[in-house]
Amino acid sequence: LGFCWNANEACWKRNYLELCSFKAERGHPHVSSAERDPRYASLASFVVSQRKAYVALGFCWNANEACWKRNYLELCSFKAERGHPHVSSAERDPRYASLASFVVSQRKAYVALGFCWNA
Repeated sequence: LGFCWNANEACWKRNYLELCSFKAERGHPHVSSAERDPRYASLASFVVSQRKAYVALGFCWNANEACWKRNYLELCSFKAERGHPHVSSAERDPRYASLASFVVSQRKAYVALGFCWNA
């Protein structure tokens, strides 16, 4: 008969399928509330509400960014504790081994961009 026992679930699935269609049409799933096409106004609201729900659960949308922030905060703690941000790979404390790798990779990235440390 096709009877819908859960209207919320049916609504979610309908929006999800619409998002799949949007992605197939546009090549990406990033529905903006600024979409000029009024057909996507409710879909944009759905996407915003889904993002808010996941964020409320602590969902991380960008794992690389979260890792970078975690390392940055660790570097701030290191500086507060030691009085300087110069983490050496020769650091004797094994707690700072991964932090030293982070600092080295950041320096390499900046050098690759042409950043001058002693300007």
